[in-house]
Amino acid sequence: NPNLLQSLPTEAAYHGVMPAAAGAAAKAATGKAATLLAPEIRIGVVSTRLHRVTARRLRERGLLPDIPVDEDEVRLYQRRYLERLDDGSGDQPYAEIEVPIHMVGDGGLFEDEDFFVFHGLRMRDDTSFTADLGGGPETIAAVDDPREWNNTVNAYWLAAAQPEAGESWARMETVSLPEAVGSPARNYRRVEIHEEQVTFGINPNEGDDRTYYNSHIATDLTILMSNQWSPDPEGEDAIVSFRAAASSIRPSSPVDYTTWLNVDLIRDGTATARLGTVNIRDPYDRDYDLPPVVAANLAGNSAKMVLYQDSGSLWCLIDRVQISYDAFYRAVSNRLDFHTGDQVGARPLEITGFGDQDIGLIDVTDPRAPLFVALETWNLDDAVGTWTLSVMPNQAAPTEPRRYRAIAGFTGSGVDEFDYFQSSVVTDPVSPVAVDGSPEVLVVTHGDFRSGLEPWLEHRRARADGALEFHVVDVADIWDWYGGGMRSPDAIKRLVQHARDQWGTWALVVVGDANENARELGVRSEARGFSRDWVPTHYHVQNALYGTWELMATDKWFVCSEDADFPDNVRSPWEMYTGRFPVNSLAELDRVIDKIIIMESPAEGQDWRKRGVFLADDSWSDGYGAGAGAFLEYRSIDETFLDSERDLVAVPWSSETPVTLESELIRIADWLDPVFTTDPGEIRDVSDVRAETANGGAAAGLRQALAQGSLVAHYQGHANAKVLASEFWLMDHRLIRQDIANIGNTDPWVFFGMGCHVSDWAQNTVTVGTGIFEPSIGEKLLVQGSNGAVASYGSSGYEFISEIGFYCGVMMDRWLLHPPAGGLEPEQSRSRWMLGELMWATEADILASRGWDREFREMCAQFVILGDPLMILDAGPPELTAVLQGSTDTEISGEVDLVALDAANVRTIEIAARDEAGIDRLLVTEAGGLDLTSQVVAMADSLPPGEVDHQETHYRLAVPIRPYAHTMDVEVWDTGAVQPTDRHWILTLNVGQDAEITTGGEPVDPDVFTFEPDLPVDFHMVVTSAAFLTDAMVYALTSGDDENLVITNETIVRTGDHTLEVAYTATAPAGTEGERTVILDIDTYETIWVLQAGEQALPDVAIGRVFNFPNPMTNRTRFVFETDAASCQGTIRVFSTAGRTVAHIPVQHSGGGDGVAEWDGRDNEGDELANGTYLYRVELDAPGGRITSDVQRLVVMR
Repeated sequence: NPNLLQSLPTEAAYHGVMPAAAGAAAKAATGKAATLLAPEIRIGVVSTRLHRVTARRLRERGLLPDIPVDEDEVRLYQRRYLERLDDGSGDQPYAEIEVPIHMVGDGGLFEDEDFFVFHGLRMRDDTSFTADLGGGPETIAAVDDPREWNNTVNAYWLAAAQPEAGESWARMETVSLPEAVGSPARNYRRVEIHEEQVTFGINPNEGDDRTYYNSHIATDLTILMSNQWSPDPEGEDAIVSFRAAASSIRPSSPVDYTTWLNVDLIRDGTATARLGTVNIRDPYDRDYDLPPVVAANLAGNSAKMVLYQDSGSLWCLIDRVQISYDAFYRAVSNRLDFHTGDQVGARPLEITGFGDQDIGLIDVTDPRAPLFVALETWNLDDAVGTWTLSVMPNQAAPTEPRRYRAIAGFTGSGVDEFDYFQSSVVTDPVSPVAVDGSPEVLVVTHGDFRSGLEPWLEHRRARADGALEFHVVDVADIWDWYGGGMRSPDAIKRLVQHARDQWGTWALVVVGDANENARELGVRSEARGFSRDWVPTHYHVQNALYGTWELMATDKWFVCSEDADFPDNVRSPWEMYTGRFPVNSLAELDRVIDKIIIMESPAEGQDWRKRGVFLADDSWSDGYGAGAGAFLEYRSIDETFLDSERDLVAVPWSSETPVTLESELIRIADWLDPVFTTDPGEIRDVSDVRAETANGGAAAGLRQALAQGSLVAHYQGHANAKVLASEFWLMDHRLIRQDIANIGNTDPWVFFGMGCHVSDWAQNTVTVGTGIFEPSIGEKLLVQGSNGAVASYGSSGYEFISEIGFYCGVMMDRWLLHPPAGGLEPEQSRSRWMLGELMWATEADILASRGWDREFREMCAQFVILGDPLMILDAGPPELTAVLQGSTDTEISGEVDLVALDAANVRTIEIAARDEAGIDRLLVTEAGGLDLTSQVVAMADSLPPGEVDHQETHYRLAVPIRPYAHTMDVEVWDTGAVQPTDRHWILTLNVGQDAEITTGGEPVDPDVFTFEPDLPVDFHMVVTSAAFLTDAMVYALTSGDDENLVITNETIVRTGDHTLEVAYTATAPAGTEGERTVILDIDTYETIWVLQAGEQALPDVAIGRVFNFPNPMTNRTRFVFETDAASCQGTIRVFSTAGRTVAHIPVQHSGGGDGVAEWDGRDNEGDELANGTYLYRVELDAPGGRITSDVQRLVVMR
């Protein structure tokens, strides 16, 4: 009702119905040029009133440095986001709306007791308005938080700044008013709105996201009237109304929202007649009116209203109470906020009751362009002990009263000082859109977690070979850039959309927990550790069951352009992959990162990766919410849990992939059906069943199955934030059972909680009575300890039983049959199991096939990833079949000797590579690292007909058989383990070439045979080669060094397809020494044969395979390395991923075979290494010099 709103006093008016006057519009600008003299200050405004800002107070509180600032260099403004300014240029996307101030000083320096006054608006009153910013009038949007959900203060920006030449900062215009002439007005209609924001309500209107209320479990609610209370007992009747909602969690069955609420008025400490009784009957916000109240009943110096039921708690949530009454023009406590009434023309007003004549009067009719009224002697009348303010404003229209704030002691301490406890200095401001390049991943984090992210960023970059660009943004910088200095989910979305449109960013990772109760209203001390709203999310309302409104938390709103009527209007896939680390401390962040590193450290012997554990609820349930009973009854629809978990999830896991995976189906019915009735017509006692579950093996069996380790753990069934199944199959409650800590798995799995509220990750901690809401199962599995889950996928709302069965089937179809090959990452074309990409593709499939169904659209929005959406899952090494073609095709593996079959000297190998997700690449190398792939691969990446993913990939190798001894490795990596050091499939191909060397009929041993100086020696060689030798080839024998060995009389005769006979005479000239060799050249391929080893020749030694076990390690690990070095000493050097050496482990090698060294995980100073990823290598001082191993990785996780 705009007429009613126009008549409200300033503290409750201006709800978008009164545009700014021309004066305010003229002062608005997108930002004048300025030279800052000091860091800017955010001034926090809690209430709509006049605020005093004193120079001395600013400096005492460390808000303004001790530098000279002139009064005309003091600037106050607000930041307002304008979409048209967010054009991708990188310039600020906000207008700077100047706020007029009234300076009280000497016109020189702003110092000591100098102060200024401004009219600050609380967020509720800071609505949209019209201003001309240089391009004509336009609408400036309201603050992002008009319902005051996320912030306690509105942000005003105070700057000590020099304006550009010819410019000045906004100041209040000074006006005057004549004294009152004629009979003064007796009273005015005063409207007061009182709020009790004590705690958080869970059942808002469907059209709103959420709101705060007083505590619905209190036995009564007391509302104190304004400290300017001065009712006229002869005025018109007072009107009382309040906005309330019946509680949707009242313990009754069936659900009953009815609450009969009594409203009494207490005047001067004495109860008056009851104002009325109202039936609060709707579980969402609505206004309730009481019968008119006779004005005489209000008379008194103070008053309060009390709301209560006849017995018991309120069981309703009261948003606000409003009273409209006739009030005298009388100052109370030396101040009065008043208006001129509804009559047109000159309005003689006399405001009595001021304690001194130092009265300040501010016209706040336009709250953004207040006017300072300069009072003259005729405006002030001295009475006995009091002063009267006499003014006569001119009222232009009855619907546009002038509004004023009058305060005595104006130049002293009459105006309340600004709230310095909720004000702050803007230190090191950073533009969140300042980037180098085009970051692919946007990370939004609370500043407290920024340092803890480094190990994750290092790990992510390493897994991507440095090819992944990140942009990490402190959420506080987002508030300043996109939110006007206030917390705002809208601000995050603006940055996300900028990243998508300007940089092509395709993934969003949020770091920090969220909470519905962002202002932590009513939070108990024991919940402080997990109640903070570090980085807010978006909430929408779901009416899923029995008319109970619930808030769904989801970050997917950030990555969705279709945000009108979200999520009901969403038909397209999300525009980025999303995931959140819902952590409340650096310790929790460390645990999450450690588990990610374990998951992405594929190595030999990790059979747990093939396993999937699938958990199915039974068909017995005790109902929902307040309707839950004392017994379990059979529900046929609940058969879906087992049927779909078995047929659509567990069975496909072990049967529908190209590789061998293992599934284990765990049914709670296996434990309970033998003990309790299975007759659908009977019931089970809920207490007995829960006791049997806890003590009879079901709970322990579940924990045991999860403790074995697996890649995924997937649950379907009833649940809530602290239990799985009505029988409490798994429970984690701080006062009853803590099952999660007792699971004990060391190999983390991805947890899918396909049931009610399993990931109610932003739940308000305040609940009925003295209890608290703890973090949900989905969160606890992720952040508690080194066990549990590496990520969770679940919902903060109700499950949709049959729909979830279908949903899980689509999920497995996408994972197992059609892993995404090329999602949102532009350069990615290989199919893989990236968690965020898998679930994005699954949800896209759901929207494509069932997007017409509201419940499926809802599920796609509310199911979220808690964890790393970029994490790559791997179910074990690829499985390959390699067939060597010939007269008889032969399947080969491991190490194979190749022999040419004809003069083509080429052998063909057909390779079929299979993986659950995708084959990444095939590489062929020769010893020494020479890449032969392009020369050897005759057919690459051939897919089965109709397939677009890389689960099965075929290669054809044309392997050259060259006439010298050499080895080639054929290596295949899957997309779950792409690093060169990750475990992968290897086929070693040996191409042999040997020679039997004799002299005088005796074999030649180079280490024994010695030439006599100048004495010719006849040699005979029989050469056997894997290559097919022909007469067309060119053969030659030469000395390896003409100076120490002379070859004569050489003859070479081909004696077969693979053999040669070579005869020659070798002479060692006198005075020469060292190694003496001959070189056999076959078609330019050389082979060196040693006839006499040099005196200083040492064996060619190296370090082969190196590993440590266990890895990850806790307090001890054992390093094992293979080497053919003789007895020697050395060290194992451990260093950080940045290259800094952190530990030396001494090694004493006894010679030949394996070397072993133990380590206690301590650095060179004897301190335990922190959790994280480290590198190491073995260094040995062998007789022939130092030899080193390849660099390996180890993970420390305690």
